Amino acid sequence: MDKRREALAAAEGLAMSPANLARLGKIFGPELAAWAIAQGELRKRAQAKFTRAAEMIFVREALEQATAEPVADFHAVQFPAGEWVHDLTAGIGADTIALAARGPVRAYELDPERADCARWNLAVYEREAEVRTEDCFSAAPWGPFVFVDPARRQSGVRSTTGSEFAPDPSKIVDLAREVQLGLIKLSPMQRDEELARYGPRTEFVSHRRECKEALVSFGPQAVPGTFAVRVENGDRLARSERHFEPTSTPGEFLYDVDAAAVRAHAWGSLMQGDLRPIGDQAGYLTGDLTESVWWRRYHVAEFLKPDRKLVQTTLRQLGAFIEEVKQRGAGVDADALRKSFRAEGDRALSLVVIQQAKSLRYLLVERTD
Repeated sequence: MDKRREALAAAEGLAMSPANLARLGKIFGPELAAWAIAQGELRKRAQAKFTRAAEMIFVREALEQATAEPVADFHAVQFPAGEWVHDLTAGIGADTIALAARGPVRAYELDPERADCARWNLAVYEREAEVRTEDCFSAAPWGPFVFVDPARRQSGVRSTTGSEFAPDPSKIVDLAREVQLGLIKLSPMQRDEELARYGPRTEFVSHRRECKEALVSFGPQAVPGTFAVRVENGDRLARSERHFEPTSTPGEFLYDVDAAAVRAHAWGSLMQGDLRPIGDQAGYLTGDLTESVWWRRYHVAEFLKPDRKLVQTTLRQLGAFIEEVKQRGAGVDADALRKSFRAEGDRALSLVVIQQAKSLRYLLVERTD
């Protein structure tokens, strides 16, 4: 352990290069030198997820799937304080760390390297948990409280089919006979019908306005329903069956609805006043000035046909440039479209592509919140 810490200290700030590998390799050996330099890169990536990333250690693929710290904290508070929770998929320890803040945890991880990361990272956060390097099924049916984050990638390829996850969520639910409340972190891209197979409650979790996961609850304590939830403040929106016909022309403002609210079929709950959907794809509302934490608001500057020359002329008249291109299922290459327009000033606008029937329309909008 001390040798690894020495290597990490020596590799701090070093890029992965033949010269650096050779120099550190003479001191620590080639394998440890490569590992230590790679950790520096992974620690930089992990800063978006962990407040103590600079002290942690990672496995690349596990880091990509690891739960961000605020989302892991949201998972943890669903369980009663002081009660044992079985974390069936410890990985590098993201959720294990959060769970350990509220009570005792027994965690399982088949991969020895990832289990080692989990133990190290628990120590970084000054948390304690029992991390077992073994198959979680060896301890079935576990206890009253269970958390599971199945691996959804095989050889780097992401899957959205539950039977291909490891472990299979169906098998977990079948064996969890003693469970009062179980949580399964799943992909929001999975179909509603498949998510409902695992439990009666699904929460589509928003973090930084991105829909990060579908959190399914099962067991007697799982209250049925489908919701969108924002981890920043705990706000929830329930699924709504309200339907509104879309408008073909924008109002004064455009509202870009949080992806979790759209995925949860909850954005009908946001309809108020003169707000109406615009376009064929769910996610954009338009109307007069109103407030909500569930959207970003833009002032509508222009509503245009998808004509490049017309857009360029309009940008010149407005003294503007296109900062970003936004779309929801319109099938355009957003980055290429943005780069196709010249800057005509310093006013930052967004180009929103709206699909209406078989045609496209462009909205030039300006962020107001």
